[in-house]
Amino acid sequence: MPTNLDLYISNLDVCNNSITVADIIGTSYTPITDTDSNLYYQTPVANWQRIFKLHTDIDGDIQLQTSLAKDFISDGNDPTVYSVGSLYTPVGSTTPGYTNNKINDYSASLSTTADPTAAQDFIQELAKAVTGSPQSVNLLSNVDAMFTNYGVQIEAAAGTISATFGSAGASTKNGLIDGTSDVKLQVAQKIYQNIASIDATRYTLGYGAVIGSGTPVDTTGALVTGGSGSGATVDVAMSGTEIDNITISVTGSGYVKGDNIIITTTASNTITITGITAFQASILNGTLTTDSGTEFPLIVGDVFHIGLSIQNNSSQTNISNKNLDTIGDTVTRKVNLHIKLS
Repeated sequence: MPTNLDLYISNLDVCNNSITVADIIGTSYTPITDTDSNLYYQTPVANWQRIFKLHTDIDGDIQLQTSLAKDFISDGNDPTVYSVGSLYTPVGSTTPGYTNNKINDYSASLSTTADPTAAQDFIQELAKAVTGSPQSVNLLSNVDAMFTNYGVQIEAAAGTISATFGSAGASTKNGLIDGTSDVKLQVAQKIYQNIASIDATRYTLGYGAVIGSGTPVDTTGALVTGGSGSGATVDVAMSGTEIDNITISVTGSGYVKGDNIIITTTASNTITITGITAFQASILNGTLTTDSGTEFPLIVGDVFHIGLSIQNNSSQTNISNKNLDTIGDTVTRKVNLHIKLS
């Protein structure tokens, strides 16, 4: 079974001004902790694979780059613009889960869309600061408008995050990317390094390889068949029935992401790889040095996190007409935006 990423991308935390309810402000980078509520967004894995790319240069260094992408977080209606107007979705279920191109806010307890957990959490805390009790939400005269505006602010934040990828990130050596670099490249570096930490086999030709038939043995120059390409041969190292390593021997051409390939060590003894990644295709084609770059080996099930701190409007007063910020009663609730690749 593959090991999925579970990565907090704090570089993409945002700060927006609220129209009527809240600001969304950034949080410092740590593994995401101490959250008060959760939101869930899902996007097809291909949407992110095409953004993050790498190649090796003549010195053997890794170069990272990003492509323009206006649908990093999107409602899926129009990939040519920052389309976020129908992202936020109260869900009539108390069981958290994901839906493509939606930011789901699940029911706190009623199993209806009337009590979305994250929005309710914030509004109850605001009611507590305003009136003295989180149970006094109904004393607030514009609760419906506040729930609506909460969603508006979440969607505005999504637009801000996606706008980060509104231009390409120039190819840069991994070792030269730091906290002063383009945010897009910082995100690329964080993902690149997390893959290496969590499941470095994704950067190998043997990723996903299994015995197809018979008993494969150590082989030099084993023929690769299947898929769209031709001409590649590989060296195979085995320990009994365990595949130790598969390395390129002779590069071929024409292999593409998603190809199913067969490696034959001796007659009727094979290894198969189903659905090779773009990275594996580049190894087979000998194109890892191509300046246009190769997609990161992101996979279905990888999860990322962006932290959003939701804060009361700066003009918010309590029932005694005292400004919450002025008297030190600012309401801040931290939301963990889960992003899953499908």
